[in-house]
Amino acid sequence: MLLAGVVISYLVGSLPFAYVFGRAFKGIDIRDFGSGNVGATNAFRVLGAPFGIVVLVLDILKGLISVTWLASLFMVYWHNSGVFLRIAFGLACICGHNWSLFLKFKGGKGVAASLGVLFGL
Repeated sequence: MLLAGVVISYLVGSLPFAYVFGRAFKGIDIRDFGSGNVGATNAFRVLGAPFGIVVLVLDILKGLISVTWLASLFMVYWHNSGVFLRIAFGLACICGHNWSLFLKFKGGKGVAASLGVLFGL
């Protein structure tokens, strides 16, 4: 069960919101502009403030959801190890953001996702 939760957290973290917004609304690959990362800072720089704010919020929510909601689902099976699960799921989410499965293991720097994890912890 622990492995399943870590994998799900990694996949949640792998969702490249800046890339999706760049493709959907501007028709560009955000990795070709600015810093080349798919994080909120580059989204601000390349896509503009409104999209940057949305990407920032969604990246923070990735970490927050992994540490709070997803971990609480798995705590039913792991009694007395809630802190361990939260930390493991949070780290998996950050790794997913930094090395996204959907972008050939390239991604952002993990700042916003880490902030969400810290809020959740």
